[in-house]
Amino acid sequence: MGRNAAVHVLVIEDTRHDPEVTLTALHEQANDIKVAVVNDGNAAQRFLANCEIPPNVILLGMQLPDMEGIELLRYIRSNDRTKSLPVLMLIEPEDRTQKNRTFGLGVNGYIPHLDDPALVADHLTVFRHLIAGQTWGLA
Repeated sequence: MGRNAAVHVLVIEDTRHDPEVTLTALHEQANDIKVAVVNDGNAAQRFLANCEIPPNVILLGMQLPDMEGIELLRYIRSNDRTKSLPVLMLIEPEDRTQKNRTFGLGVNGYIPHLDDPALVADHLTVFRHLIAGQTWGLA
């Protein structure tokens, strides 16, 4: 990905968590970032099926109003159009069960829900590698 190319990020998260914290941290990581936010799994499926430019990275919450994030992750990994897209799971800090449930399903990394954009930014190492064009760890 070229330095001047926009980074397209899809955030799939319910409204229980403040998406502004994550979005602020994301905007600090790239000069030209385009973020789309959807709040449930069905809307995410429609977005991914119909988007003209697929996202460079998907940030996926564990609990969505209409399905679990794991169910949507399985959909993403089974769909030819989306199976190679990097997915970072948004998880509760220190919750090992969330990591254990997604391990082996093609997750590229984890970002904890935190209240401070600076703390979230500390956890965006995988995101930085993905937007720099490194594709290690992709399913």
